Amino acid sequence: MDPLVLAATEAHKEKKPYRLHGPKTKMQAELEMNPYAQALASPIRQCALTSARLPSHFLQAFTTQLVPPPSEPSKSQSRSAVAEITPDLSADKTGPRTYVLAQAPILDFLAERKRATQVLMPERSKAWMAKNLGRAASGINPQKDVKYDMKAAEKVLDGLREVVRGEAEKGLRHKYVIPLNTIEELRAWQEKEERDWRMEDGRVVCLLSLSDASKETMAELLLLDGSLEGRMGGYHDLARLLGKDEVTLEDFGASWAMMHKGAEWLAILESSRAVEVQLAIMRLEAYLRIDEEGKDGG
Repeated sequence: MDPLVLAATEAHKEKKPYRLHGPKTKMQAELEMNPYAQALASPIRQCALTSARLPSHFLQAFTTQLVPPPSEPSKSQSRSAVAEITPDLSADKTGPRTYVLAQAPILDFLAERKRATQVLMPERSKAWMAKNLGRAASGINPQKDVKYDMKAAEKVLDGLREVVRGEAEKGLRHKYVIPLNTIEELRAWQEKEERDWRMEDGRVVCLLSLSDASKETMAELLLLDGSLEGRMGGYHDLARLLGKDEVTLEDFGASWAMMHKGAEWLAILESSRAVEVQLAIMRLEAYLRIDEEGKDGG
């Protein structure tokens, strides 16, 4: 038997390591505020296309759902699909999950020539279908009984964008994402006294551009603090990520007073609370294959 399977079956028999209770150490606090560490710490899953085992942060989950039978029987001789492979964008699990790299070109590749039904229908999915349909697993034909959601790539993109928008809105509401208008405002924030690592909301670690800000101005912003570039790429074109020419504070549910003041950028503060918005941006950029300089990947 596969050693991985054996290890999994025996895992529940091992005693869990003793966990210390009490205040977090400085390293624990730093890891909690590090989006890269949190991404790498996500559960390991296997990509069905490449067989690579990766943290689930870098993968997109797909699930198999049964399709209700048509209200009127089809006049054609060919039988209609009884299940559909669709991206899993919610916490409500229906069928078995299968994972592939979370990149738009990968989903486009799967949509061609019915590759998805070959890649995303492992034996456990066939067994699940057979159990729910009351049929033998050997009688499940992925090519005829299963269809792939041809709008999967579009749904994943819309879902990732909505997560980024929602996390930014939450950050503005809880003030670990703050609006900035000028370089002086950023300089004043960065030059505040160094904060205790046990306290939330430290220095600015990332800037989000709301419009086509000039590269010269953005470069000057990055020069204010060399740590900006090393912590999350320095800045991100939020309007471009969300597929718009320009975004405003109103798009993130900002208060009237905040909208009246306006903003050129949104600044993400160093905080364990801000990790989710950074992870969401990282996932969206990876999906669109946009590098840290804001250019489309090849």
